[in-house]
Amino acid sequence: MPTLFFDIETRSTVDLEVAGAWRYAADPTTEVLCVGYAVDDDEPQIWTPGDPIPEAFTTATRVVAHNFQFERAIATHILTPRFGWPEIPLERQVCSMTMALASALPGALDNVATALGLPFQKDREGYTLMRKMSRPLPRYKQDPPNLIRWYEPKPEERELFHNYVKRDVMLERLVYRALPQLSSEEQALFILDAVINQRGFHVDVALAQAARNIAHNERIAINAEITALTKGEITTADQVARILAFVRRHGHVISSLTKRSVAAVLAHEPSDAVRRLLELRAKAPVHRCASSTHC
Repeated sequence: MPTLFFDIETRSTVDLEVAGAWRYAADPTTEVLCVGYAVDDDEPQIWTPGDPIPEAFTTATRVVAHNFQFERAIATHILTPRFGWPEIPLERQVCSMTMALASALPGALDNVATALGLPFQKDREGYTLMRKMSRPLPRYKQDPPNLIRWYEPKPEERELFHNYVKRDVMLERLVYRALPQLSSEEQALFILDAVINQRGFHVDVALAQAARNIAHNERIAINAEITALTKGEITTADQVARILAFVRRHGHVISSLTKRSVAAVLAHEPSDAVRRLLELRAKAPVHRCASSTHC
């Protein structure tokens, strides 16, 4: 019953941490750089686009990845449709990150390795190179709109990169073997989570857009009142440093805008201006959009 361990490395113009695995994988700029894999105790191998598909991905009875959701999304959107990779049935998929979290350990590979006291950690030099390769280079003013510049590693850097991926596969294997297997109930939840993430769920788009617009208009009104209240010294509820300076100048000791800190100021009967400023700050809808054109 061979067990396969693997790790996919990619590049894209999309920020994975912002977009999430499925949006990232579906973007046309996302490409697979390589796949590191190992069967049981064998030495890790590297697959790159154009190579034959490793037979192990068909024959292994158990396939392990750390944060399998990412590998599943890349396989669904890129490896299978572009390169003809076989689909891995959900019942054969095992996520070592899920195993770590089920054991109340950190999810990140290097963090759980540290928590488990494993004999080696992630390759920091290789990690830095991977980050450089996975994101587009800065654009020049004269670049055509559709031109994407990527960092192309030198031969010795490519070897360093592949060794980094192999090391991650070995570390993933150690983490997997150091952790207890998921219970049948936890594995069933892992499969259900995979189905939901791949299928998606229904959303009332019109309602969501209406709620966003209400929050946007409320922020405009709150920021206008803050601007008038402070005579232009503070113009938005997000200007934490200015709000703290304003409160301090009115005779209060405060180092943050946590609920406890704000409650302490309000308990000391502040002026109407300070009280109202803190109330407006608390009422302001959380601003999570990075682009004002979409908020």
